[in-house]
Amino acid sequence: MNDVHTGAGMNAMQPEQAFVSTVLTWKRCTSANVPIDVARASDISCPQRFVYAYSMEMTVVDAPRSIAGRVAALWSLRGNPQGEYSGLPKPFVELVVSLQGHHFWHNGEQGSSLEFEYGWLMPIQNGPRFATTIGSLHLIGARMPVDTACALFGPGIHDHGSLPVPLDCLIGHEAALLREQLIEQQYTLAQLRVLASWLSGRLSDPVSRVLPAAIAPIGWRADRLAGAMGLSMRGLRRHFRQRFGIGPKFWLQLNRFDRVLSANMRRDSLAALAADFGFSDQSHLTTEFRRFAGRPPSEYLKTRASHAAPDAAPHFVPDED
Repeated sequence: MNDVHTGAGMNAMQPEQAFVSTVLTWKRCTSANVPIDVARASDISCPQRFVYAYSMEMTVVDAPRSIAGRVAALWSLRGNPQGEYSGLPKPFVELVVSLQGHHFWHNGEQGSSLEFEYGWLMPIQNGPRFATTIGSLHLIGARMPVDTACALFGPGIHDHGSLPVPLDCLIGHEAALLREQLIEQQYTLAQLRVLASWLSGRLSDPVSRVLPAAIAPIGWRADRLAGAMGLSMRGLRRHFRQRFGIGPKFWLQLNRFDRVLSANMRRDSLAALAADFGFSDQSHLTTEFRRFAGRPPSEYLKTRASHAAPDAAPHFVPDED
């Protein structure tokens, strides 16, 4: 059993009605099924809502106009998770505010777990991180490109094997105030609008998008990325290290891993996926997949199938019982 260290004293949270689902698969719902506070969420687009087997419900919306292009999406996750789960690396940074639940993260190595009271910033990861929630869970989050995260929180948004960054360590007492404002809202979309407004106030200056929004035109090669950005290879490496704390090759590999996860891995053969995404062969894909996921593709698919994990959330991997 890992030791537990608490970053701050746990305050009593406002009670919320528990969500209980009997649906065993994710499904897309119409906006009519989603309670909307129109007066406070008029700039939020029609959401996608998914229901997961472990009494988990996720709502995802595109970022509203006030932060479009600087924030990719806003989301809400609530329910009653069972056991530990893995969060796989993503090519973007996630800001997460906790409205309910006691959350513990560790990096899979021997050592302590850290408890998060207000939320966290999940930076660019170099491998899976592992989480457990005690009690019902309710999270509100924002998914943003790494250049937006650097504009908000400074350069070097990369974890180098560490745990997520506690939200109160980033924004101090404002973390508690933001959580209180979110809890006060009755509906999910109103909560997402509050987070969007908070982000908009801190992104009043335009964010210089130094990274290409689409990877497809440049493939997965660093030299093509350098050409797209008007830099030499040496300048590209220096730019990435100074601005983001990661190398361009690593960033491209992480984007490719994300694309592989989002593909239909149960339908397409590994050989076909390797060819589609520029790997030299199936073995190359498997090696890179194991590096980021901590397990080979076959084990990843088996674990998710045994728990009926949805294709809509490929970075979520429940642990085996």
